[in-house]
Amino acid sequence: MIHILVIDDDMIFKDSLQHMLLNEMDEISITSIESHKHNPLYKLAKNIDIVFIDLGIKHFNVMEVIQHFIKQEIRIVLFVPSLDQQGPLLLECLTFKIHGVLLKNMDPSLMMHAIALLFCGQNYMPQAVSFMIWEEYILLKKPLSRSRPYDLLTEREWEVLELLSIGMSNREISQSIFLSENTIKNHVASLLKKLTVKDRTSAVIKAYQNGWIKGIAPFLSTPIF
Repeated sequence: MIHILVIDDDMIFKDSLQHMLLNEMDEISITSIESHKHNPLYKLAKNIDIVFIDLGIKHFNVMEVIQHFIKQEIRIVLFVPSLDQQGPLLLECLTFKIHGVLLKNMDPSLMMHAIALLFCGQNYMPQAVSFMIWEEYILLKKPLSRSRPYDLLTEREWEVLELLSIGMSNREISQSIFLSENTIKNHVASLLKKLTVKDRTSAVIKAYQNGWIKGIAPFLSTPIF
């Protein structure tokens, strides 16, 4: 028997989740509560195996709730209503030992698959959250922006590097700037040598960290989790 605690103020989502879990999972028990500034009911919960905490709860301090369950060695899963709104709070929460992150707008079948993994003792994090963490990591590593060293690469090589940063292939770059694909390959090989990196992804990341380019395509980033 797996004992589940759900802390969520969204009654419709909470009821839907409970209905879905009871229909799809065997041998589970579910307790659900809402936040209340004068009545922290989560502290009374006993014999809990896994807790689902909505980052959008109104009256509880999420960090305090997380720390409470960490002390009890209970597996913690966070529900995120919106990465745009709760992104900074999620990053702060992830400094603690969190076992899973679920997006409230994710496909129900994918959510059930993720929850099944969590029930089996595995961890789960959506790719979108991994990308967000990676981007935050790059920002932390990025020095103060400075002028691009134009003498490091030729004007054409800088142009190719910019197009690499938005995820273009050699063929797409050749079509974009009207050069042969072989010429683009030569430009890429040259800029890799000048930047002293082994591959195009490393070149883009190095340029981004140094403030030489403005952005980086998400799929060029390797998820941390």
